[in-house]
Amino acid sequence: MGERPRDTSGGHFHSGEGEHVLNKPAHRELVVVQIMRRLVPGARIGVLADQRQQSESVRCGRDKVLGLAVEGVKGLDGIVLEGAKHEYGIPNQSIAYLRENRGVGLAAWRGIGAGYNKFVIESFIDELAAAQNADPVQFRLDLLKDEPRAQAVVKAVADKSGWGKPVADGHALGFSYAKVVETYVAAVGEISVDPKTGIVRAHKFWLALDPGIVLNPDSVLAQTEGNVIFGLSQTLKEQVSIVDGQVQQNNFYDYPVLRMSEMPEIDIQLMPTDNPAKGIGEAALPLVAPCVGNALFKLTGKRLRALPLSPERVKAVTGV
Repeated sequence: MGERPRDTSGGHFHSGEGEHVLNKPAHRELVVVQIMRRLVPGARIGVLADQRQQSESVRCGRDKVLGLAVEGVKGLDGIVLEGAKHEYGIPNQSIAYLRENRGVGLAAWRGIGAGYNKFVIESFIDELAAAQNADPVQFRLDLLKDEPRAQAVVKAVADKSGWGKPVADGHALGFSYAKVVETYVAAVGEISVDPKTGIVRAHKFWLALDPGIVLNPDSVLAQTEGNVIFGLSQTLKEQVSIVDGQVQQNNFYDYPVLRMSEMPEIDIQLMPTDNPAKGIGEAALPLVAPCVGNALFKLTGKRLRALPLSPERVKAVTGV
């Protein structure tokens, strides 16, 4: 329609929504600095060295490594620490993080910090329940006795999924709960693993969500379905390897993602309340990985503590 051709040679992969990163490094730096100066008045903001020579050869992901030093924000990295807090009634808690310079540019993935923090937290909560021979759902309900909205979604998804009832041979249910972007979510995943290949398969996911007032139910359902799909792809398949500063993957032929034939059935229960409407775009995604990992623990008796849960990793840890 009369639009001039655009140069896309410096493109990068990203999801259809979420954390878009500008394509030209100079533009990125300028925009981010301007935004941060408005968000954090009086903060000293500077751009770190960006390893341009190494990153020129990176063909997917960010075309340049960009680092920001932000002072005056209590020393906390909001992206890294998102999802590190939880609602469980554990009186003594300490949350800390250590910056590690790996020499490679990093940016938020879909799920932001909660995408990996909830994998750790929910896996460990399940581990604590197992150590006490407690049911994982009841164990969480006991820890959430002062959180009525959390209890409501936990009970709803447990009931809908038939938690505690027999499942098909070779299958197991994994549970997880989280409050992400102020939305309460609980999930159950029905999982199996092929003992010969180590391939993990998700057969069905049940989710219950309380995002407060639901303004657009169809959008909430679509976002949540996308969360499960994206979450499973991250959990089971997606991985970038770097050798001598260069990403080894090129495109989808060597960077596999979840296929339509691998899609589970998804059952979503919306539980709107009169509370203010909250985020939904990535609320359910962080629950996917712990659901899968917790189900695998039931199937194999082994705890997987790193992602992705690739066939190679599953076989190495579980011995299947």
